[in-house]
Amino acid sequence: MSAGAFDRAAADYDAARAFPAGVGEQVARAAAEWIGGGGRVLEVGVGTGRLAKPLAAHGVRLIGVDLARQMLAQLRATLPADQPAPGLVQGDIYHLPLASGAFDAVVSVHVFQLLADWPAAIAEVRRALRPGGVFLNGYEWR
Repeated sequence: MSAGAFDRAAADYDAARAFPAGVGEQVARAAAEWIGGGGRVLEVGVGTGRLAKPLAAHGVRLIGVDLARQMLAQLRATLPADQPAPGLVQGDIYHLPLASGAFDAVVSVHVFQLLADWPAAIAEVRRALRPGGVFLNGYEWR
């Protein structure tokens, strides 16, 4: 899908693509435990923050990247005032505008099945990860 398609869907995305109740929190809690405290985490395809918001609530230092500006705008508009905001970057998963080896973990949910060249995206994720870093990828809510 193109950035334009996601830009057009941003306002309604959470209603149309929400996780089942409690799943975002459950995934965030498990990811935060797996990643550990103090690590830098990159979420590719951050979208409207379905995972970013609960990760930030668990104290994860998060940078979120998304191709669609309106998805990032929707995330900013819905951030809880009482938690730290993740850093947000508009960018392409094939050419992440971030330093090599900068992240302890990379997370993504419902992203890689949409990519025409997922091996190239995996290579870019590996570039962004520090040696020994963790890549957590989710596709189904289970």
